Amino acid sequence: MGTVWAESVRRSLDEAVELLGAVIQVCLDELWGASMWRVHPSEIVGEVYDDNGIALTDSAQKDARIQRWSQPWSVAWHALEVLDYDLAGELTPWTPPPPFAGNPHWQTFTSLPVAWSHSEIAGYVDHCRQRVRDSLGAPSLDIRRNLAEGLWIEEGGAAALCCFTTQITKRNRCSDST
Repeated sequence: MGTVWAESVRRSLDEAVELLGAVIQVCLDELWGASMWRVHPSEIVGEVYDDNGIALTDSAQKDARIQRWSQPWSVAWHALEVLDYDLAGELTPWTPPPPFAGNPHWQTFTSLPVAWSHSEIAGYVDHCRQRVRDSLGAPSLDIRRNLAEGLWIEEGGAAALCCFTTQITKRNRCSDST
């Protein structure tokens, strides 16, 4: 049996992952690739890349690419990737599941030719849902300690999930089409 702490964290993350999954399901296709807020070039650290991984120099092209940081698919992917990484507890090697493995990290994802689809992100939600249950069902003390540091002190996965769902809810941009 897990600890009260682990059970509490598991329930909170379960709820956050479920909410994220629901938001992804009802996000309209035309909003999936729409910016939820303006990303300013000064917020970006590093290069911005085209589909071939070549750094962009044209400011208009760079601006169009950096707006991906505020699109629902991108924010959801980032939240899931951080949660997935944090759940590994830095005790085992981590790699995201297919089709995300081997592709650019979220910070350098502008070289992706197209956005991740609803179904791909929904698959990552399913993956993370299971990882939460596997990781917090009966974790060792070391895993619990690393999760506490990763999720709460550094405000990793859980904070990213909450931020995403709050942005969607506040802006009321993604809603059920029925």
